[in-house]
Amino acid sequence: MKLTLTKTRGNIIFLILMLAATIFGTVAATSFFVPCAIWFIILFILCLPSYEIKGGAALSLDLILPLFGGVFTIYFAHLINIAGHDFFEGEDSLLRYIGHGSTEPYVTLFPMVIFFYFFFRIFAIPRKFSAALMPLIPLLFALVDYYVYSFRGQEFMAADITGTGTAMNVASNYEFDLYKPFAFLILPYIMYICVCLRIKTDKSTSPWYLKTAANLALSAMIATAFVGSFENYYTRHQIFSWGDEGSRFNGFLLNFTMSVRILIPEEPEGYLGASYYDDYICYEEDSGLDDANIIVIMNESYCDPDFFFDNMTSDPDPFWDELTEDPNCISGIALSSVYGGRTPNSEFEMLTGITTGYLPAASIPYSMYVDGDMPSVPNYLRNLGYYTTAMHPYLSSGWNRTSVYPRLGFEKMMFLDDFDYDDSDKLRDYLSDMCAYKNLIAQLEEAPEGQKTFTFLVTMQNHGGYTTEYDNFDVKTYVDDIDDGWEFPVNNYVSLVAESDKALEMLVDYLRDQDEDYVLLVFGDHQPAIDHMGTNMGPGGDAWWVPYLIWTNYDMPDLIRDEDRDLREMTSFNYFAIDLLRAANVKVPAYFEYINDIRRVLPAINAAGYFSAAAGRFMPLETSVTDGDHDALMDYRYLQYNIIFDDGVNALTSEMLPER
Repeated sequence: MKLTLTKTRGNIIFLILMLAATIFGTVAATSFFVPCAIWFIILFILCLPSYEIKGGAALSLDLILPLFGGVFTIYFAHLINIAGHDFFEGEDSLLRYIGHGSTEPYVTLFPMVIFFYFFFRIFAIPRKFSAALMPLIPLLFALVDYYVYSFRGQEFMAADITGTGTAMNVASNYEFDLYKPFAFLILPYIMYICVCLRIKTDKSTSPWYLKTAANLALSAMIATAFVGSFENYYTRHQIFSWGDEGSRFNGFLLNFTMSVRILIPEEPEGYLGASYYDDYICYEEDSGLDDANIIVIMNESYCDPDFFFDNMTSDPDPFWDELTEDPNCISGIALSSVYGGRTPNSEFEMLTGITTGYLPAASIPYSMYVDGDMPSVPNYLRNLGYYTTAMHPYLSSGWNRTSVYPRLGFEKMMFLDDFDYDDSDKLRDYLSDMCAYKNLIAQLEEAPEGQKTFTFLVTMQNHGGYTTEYDNFDVKTYVDDIDDGWEFPVNNYVSLVAESDKALEMLVDYLRDQDEDYVLLVFGDHQPAIDHMGTNMGPGGDAWWVPYLIWTNYDMPDLIRDEDRDLREMTSFNYFAIDLLRAANVKVPAYFEYINDIRRVLPAINAAGYFSAAAGRFMPLETSVTDGDHDALMDYRYLQYNIIFDDGVNALTSEMLPER
């Protein structure tokens, strides 16, 4: 190997640029993560000479380059997604804080990273270019994870790929931090590429087919080694889908790969097969009761600020509080399975009665599983003669809704372009709740005469992106003395809640004046991703609650038996349909009655765990304190597996289910 230090003008300019990059990176490291400064220094030193390697010695590059590139890739892919987080602040070792200090995540991941080098070599791409390209895909995924976590407080998972369109729709409403990604991912990668390009080798004389065969064999061996080590790791470790735990305990790249693996559902142990659910008859066409019109409003990011702050200057939601005292209203808290994002999972749970707790972690059913008709509130009500409408004042490209809504039973869909509005109807960049509710009222008045209606509205007004000031929205100070620079985002959000409250009052006043019966369900899809506004309500602190209410403009039926009263004070989205149908005087079908039997044992359940009525506390899904808990959990799991994955019976047509 020959090392050459040239003094040409171009090379001097190149080295000056590399020195500037090294100084910038080293200075940045002093305020972010000091040990990574050594990487900038090493990369600069390696950039100084050019490397000329001839003959058989060039084969050593097939060992040196993958090893060096693999270490570089894993280091910076982890660094951008772990250093700077609260738990890591002030630490001086990256290795010590992934996998509880174990090297296993790194060793498991290493074959996957170096696989890219030999994969590129299959196509006769020169060694230096293969080495330069090797980190590209892992680092791109790490960069995506950095921004996903910054926006919603949860890391990037395989299921999120199906929501790319939605992410692009709302991305313009967030502020993109460019400093850290440039200083600790893009800049070191540019320097790494420069090191690779300093290598010069003579042209190989070996036949191309021998080189292709050798690299193909090496790629296959490395891929096999990775699959084996990964499966071994996967069977002994948990995937993390909340907060930054994926990067903390598995490392982002390995945790993401695990999220790909869990998209392949496994049949639950003890499942008796589709034939177990074969005894079905059709829903009756008429419930025989005086059915009411039904309105469901899933209010984006809505929660009650009173729970989080005791120093509020005024009440942002007085009407909500007043309405919950109405004798024709039931209210409480409901556990959400998501936080700060993944809105369609909340829709899915409410409309179908299926909890995402037993679906693969971080999955998005709308984008992955709803490929045909399935049991749902709108499908049932449509079968009873209701006119069913889904409304969402945003782009139709989000979360596959245009395909999913008809399969769930909606006859009509409305997205942003179908709403009647102008620029004055927007708060920030989103259509206001007031405007959305006025459009909802217009739909009620245009419904076919004599036909009952089921209207489902998903709002947008309170969507995330609370750090930006807008000319069309005045932020009022409801909460003061908040540290860490969160005073404006918090008050921005709470000011939006106040606008939601005014819109709700307008809608309820309208419904009170109607001669027809209406039942109204309002709930938040998840809490906003704002510091100071998270709460620990379940195992591991991962079960988030939102307020809900069900109100009628008539005397509410006696749907709350004394023994069931506690079930309404704390519930979860998958149980909403039961109370909603009862409040509307609609006969609850066997499918939801079956779920209601489970509810008496498991009053609340979400992706993090369940509340055990027997134990009186939250438990992880994999833990059951009584035989009753275990049986109820497994019944729920079997039913859901049958509906979503087994292609067995169509629960849409069920009147009977196996007795529990």
